Amino acid sequence: MKFSELILRMFQKHKLFFLFFILLGFNISSLLFAQKDIDDVKKSAERSFNDENYVEAYKFYAQLVANFSKEPVYNYRLGVSMIYAESDKKKCIPYLEFAVKFVQKKEVPLEALFYLGKAYHINYRFDEAIRYYREYKQQVSSSRAKEMEVDKEIAACENGKKLLSNIKELVVLSKKRLNENEYFRSYDLSTIGGKLLVKPDEFQTKYDKKKKDKSIVYLPQTG
Repeated sequence: MKFSELILRMFQKHKLFFLFFILLGFNISSLLFAQKDIDDVKKSAERSFNDENYVEAYKFYAQLVANFSKEPVYNYRLGVSMIYAESDKKKCIPYLEFAVKFVQKKEVPLEALFYLGKAYHINYRFDEAIRYYREYKQQVSSSRAKEMEVDKEIAACENGKKLLSNIKELVVLSKKRLNENEYFRSYDLSTIGGKLLVKPDEFQTKYDKKKKDKSIVYLPQTG
């Protein structure tokens, strides 16, 4: 009997057995590919976050939180990324509120307190923002608090509270949609002279170039 005929007879006799192992092999292969994809997303997410490329980090951490909704670090980093990359600033709050529950367990950094304060701050919830800024300040070194400009943020919240106590109706004179890199061209500097320029390479440090800095400089007419 030929070998091929022997295999055919074995398959006919034990077809369910063979089918099981084929499906098992397929599932294992799929799981391996899925795990590789997740590992790639994790690496890309961490790299983007550490580089402060929050637009990219937002995209990756949104995927990770969708798959690991109870992971504190992913929620923390997604919330931080959303502060800078999401147009609807309210959306970041639930993720940061979840993350701060794990600060005392040291599962997320103390900066979760600061960024929850920041999230409340940009949503005009000034009392809550001040509370978390102060809590963060109490738990970090004075040098770290100075680096994060906590006192400046608290002062801004206090000023915000005063401004909200005397709200005036705003009138929008004009609106326009601009590219992030071109927004400064809309400013009318005719009354003060000079012009705005994208920061030249000569004024950029290695750190600026690494971060793809987009800041501008004001060049007065007098030089």
